[in-house]
Amino acid sequence: MNKSVIHIIGIGPGSKEYLTQAAIDKIKEQDLLVGSTKALSLFENLNKKTYVFKNDVKDLIDFLKNNYAKTKIGVLVTGDPGIYSLASTIKKHFASNNLHILPGISSVQLFFAKLGLSYEEVSIKSVHGRKMDELIEQVRIHKKVCILTDAKNNPKKIASSLLKKNISARAWVGQNISLPEENIFEEELSKIAINGDYENSLLYLEIGSAP
Repeated sequence: MNKSVIHIIGIGPGSKEYLTQAAIDKIKEQDLLVGSTKALSLFENLNKKTYVFKNDVKDLIDFLKNNYAKTKIGVLVTGDPGIYSLASTIKKHFASNNLHILPGISSVQLFFAKLGLSYEEVSIKSVHGRKMDELIEQVRIHKKVCILTDAKNNPKKIASSLLKKNISARAWVGQNISLPEENIFEEELSKIAINGDYENSLLYLEIGSAP
């Protein structure tokens, strides 16, 4: 195997149940795995060397540059590498022939599958590194929006911001997708604005609609 290739591997939304066989096989081939503590915990039984990524991008890139030519490295990203993942950052620092991207099942895919809805016309957005005003503007533009939230910009804050701008929407929350504590439900924006401190959540909005 060519050691000068970094394998960016989509590991699904969180549960081993949604790992692809291709991902499992590729991970077993690596000498060293890079990922969050949670991602790496899925593969403790393999006894691989690990690098825990703690959101310090510069340190990660330096580590990859110093090691990818001499060891087989797999970078584990939650969901699918093509949707708001670390892959886009890594691609800025390495030539395409030094990267191999293996897709995974995203939380968005699974969320919509469980809702029984198509996402062909849905705009997918992330709050990571995005100002709320910018996100609200994107919501105004699109009729159907699925938002990857975080602890700071959670469904509660987003719903409250929408209501302040007099934007109405039908809303669904997908929390802890694929995990034992998964919770998927439809709720009024006004109630989400009060009780919506949901961690690890997706928020799907159909603008201008009401339950």
